[in-house]
Amino acid sequence: MKYYAYTYPSQMGLDITRTLSEEQILVEYAPFWFEEMYRKFGKEYVDKNYTKEDCIMDWVVVNWAWEVEKDWMDKKEND
Repeated sequence: MKYYAYTYPSQMGLDITRTLSEEQILVEYAPFWFEEMYRKFGKEYVDKNYTKEDCIMDWVVVNWAWEVEKDWMDKKEND
């Protein structure tokens, strides 16, 4: 499983970095993404030509996210 991180400003003006797994991205973003893709291109076309991986890559671009190495995540969980 891959993990991706992105940074956003808090209300206090500090940068916050959030890390999500591919599974978390799909839970949070896929319903919105697929609905918008269906609206734009039609369900049949989207189901034939797009995948969950396309959804994840779109999320990465929209959020200016970067892939986080698995061993970094393991170290973070053990801290």
